Amino acid sequence: MSVGIASVEQRALFNLDYKADYWMLYASATWVGSQDLDEFGCEGFNQLCDSTLKSRSADAYWTIDLKLTFDVTENLSLYLGGNNLTDYTQVEEGESPLFWNASGAYDAAFIYGPLRGREYHQGFDWNL
Repeated sequence: MSVGIASVEQRALFNLDYKADYWMLYASATWVGSQDLDEFGCEGFNQLCDSTLKSRSADAYWTIDLKLTFDVTENLSLYLGGNNLTDYTQVEEGESPLFWNASGAYDAAFIYGPLRGREYHQGFDWNL
């Protein structure tokens, strides 16, 4: 049996870097294709704690990251942005990474998508 973490088989990445005067925009979109989870040995990892079965396939999904930067001075930049702005997570789709393994113990390796949802960040870069 293989590990219950499904590797990404199909992925498309789209990136954009745009600079105008004091502004810089970075944008990234990632598409991950659907998967048959049985190919990764997930048949041994498919039972939830209430005995219902986990999905045997994973749908395709998108994630989008953005970061906007403003150069205040030559040495100081302010930025704000966000990661996974589509807020797609495996858990929100009803699939926890937790499961009962073949020996009856609780485990956490049924992973085929992001486990962390939308995040926002802001800050500064200061270069001496």
